[in-house]
Amino acid sequence: MDLNPENPGFYDKEALKEETLRVFDICNSCRLCFKYCGSFPYLFDALDRKDQDVKRLSDDEISKVEELCFQCKICYFECPYHPPHKYMLDFPRLILRLRASRARSEGVKLNDTLLGATETLGKIGSLFPFAMNLANRSRVLRNLSGALTGIHPDRKLPEFRFITFERWWNRRERERENDVSSGHGHAEKKAALFYTCTVNYNRPETGIAAVKVLEHNGVRVAAPRQRCCGMPRLDGGDVAAALEQVRENTMNLIPYVNQGYDIIGLGPTCTYMLKFEYRELFPCEETEKIAERTFDICEYLMKLDAAGGLKRDFRKGAGMVAYHLPCHLKAQNIGYKSRDLLKLLPDTKVRLIVRCSIMDGTWGLKREHYEESMRRAGRLFEDFNSENIEIAASDCQLASLQIDQGTGRMPRHPVEIFCEAYGI
Repeated sequence: MDLNPENPGFYDKEALKEETLRVFDICNSCRLCFKYCGSFPYLFDALDRKDQDVKRLSDDEISKVEELCFQCKICYFECPYHPPHKYMLDFPRLILRLRASRARSEGVKLNDTLLGATETLGKIGSLFPFAMNLANRSRVLRNLSGALTGIHPDRKLPEFRFITFERWWNRRERERENDVSSGHGHAEKKAALFYTCTVNYNRPETGIAAVKVLEHNGVRVAAPRQRCCGMPRLDGGDVAAALEQVRENTMNLIPYVNQGYDIIGLGPTCTYMLKFEYRELFPCEETEKIAERTFDICEYLMKLDAAGGLKRDFRKGAGMVAYHLPCHLKAQNIGYKSRDLLKLLPDTKVRLIVRCSIMDGTWGLKREHYEESMRRAGRLFEDFNSENIEIAASDCQLASLQIDQGTGRMPRHPVEIFCEAYGI
């Protein structure tokens, strides 16, 4: 399979059709992934109706398989045939190619363009947070905006903040420059935050907590200029726009890597992009270096702990915590680092919940997927409705939004809980 979208083969329609039928045929003979998303049951049912002959699938049926995939990536890592197996089966990459091919021939849909413009929406929302948040709570205005964005009017949306993480960081840096006694000092451990759009515009407290926890543990923190990671653009098949963001982020992050900084991600989707997708979308020495030096925040803190560099001067515990493992963190194949981090706290018990939130970026926001998203997340909601849970936790802001919608219980990022346990 041609994985580089800048190569002509990525968009070749005949080659793509051949690859699609090849992958579908292998998946049909295995059927291990029947439970992960709607794509596989739909595909298998369609093939059952056609005597297992993939060549009889219509273009509409192939498009339906593409539409039902929400890019959780779990099928790739569970697949016994993914690279380096000789079959080189990569179902999520195939879906990306199908979406990119459709977007190139038909144009990117308006709602996908709007949902992919996370930076623009965030900047507008943070300038006028009261008005934007009020509009997002209005049923009438949501029905009107939904006609453009395609977002279901019942879908809860994240609130915008005037004090974004960037504004907090820039003000803090100015204050530290004016205070000669504070100084940045010398630190052997250095971390450059990839703080993500949702943290910047909607949950700056997560970024602030990460900075405080890292500095408490003797890590020098930087916040490089950055763009959206590119995943929302990929969701809509707009590979060209995603590549622009990938290139700019690579240019902004590589000087820090070359200066000995580790890249610390505060959102599992963005961290996944930096570790895996950047190398495929923009193959070069720089993206390889960035991938090797990128860590999820809790993965990094557990790395410090393994080296004996994580402080244990906690002032309190967290009680009973229900921790949700996001799919894009599971797909990084790093274990349960956030759970393990929380288990270091005194007087704390952690219940691990490994279920997809069925939110998955822009997929669960859309009008046509909202009801299925909520229905399929039912067991996840049941897990969080347990009476003995004191704190809900998740690393993913969009998964947290889904859990809040289904339970009325908004999860906190594990690093926020850890920061509070330090009492800083």
